[in-house]
Parts: sequence; structure tokens; C-alpha cells
Amino acid sequence: MTTATKMHEACEALEKQIAEIGYASPQVAIHINWLSSPFYVRIEHKSAQGVAGQSGFLRGDTIEEAMEKADAYVADLPSVEEARMRDFTHALGRLIDQGREIGVD
Repeated sequence: MTTATKMHEACEALEKQIAEIGYASPQVAIHINWLSSPFYVRIEHKSAQGVAGQSGFLRGDTIEEAMEKADAYVADLPSVEEARMRDFTHALGRLIDQGREIGVD
């Protein structure tokens, strides 16, 4: 098995874990950058309301180090219920701010 195959399988496994938590459209990508940290992993997903989430750049000097950071990111994702409550709270906060801007108290 090639290194590329192993990296692809690791990405698929993380996408499956994210989907099992209940998030939609999980995408995991490994990037190799020759000009800075050699490897980074980027994870994107959506909550049930379509609010996008992303990991940022999980960098590592080795692919194993970058994947360990990706595993930790996925392990720390909130449940879908917690994510829905967070999305609702953010949306409610924006609505309250909009009301204040137009003079509704």
C-alpha cells in the first residue's frame, strides 16, 4: 500500500467519523507545502442548519503529526445538538443586534 493510499484512507476515516456525529458534507484534505510546514490537514463540515465549520490549518512536521491534530479536532467536535444550540444562539444574537441598530429594544 502506498503512502498516498494510506493518507486517502485516513481522510475517509475522519470524514466518516464527522458524518457519524451528524454533521453534513464533511471534507478532509491533506496538503503538502514545500515552503513552510511540510504537511497540514484542513477539515470542513456543516451543521444541520448549513452553518459551515472548519478546523483551520492543522500543521505537522510529519503526516502523522498533522493527522494526530486532525483526530483531536474531530474528537473535540460538539454533538449535533450542541452545535444546533450554538447556531441558534449566534443567530438570535445577530437578530438582537439588528433590532438594536434600528431602535428596537
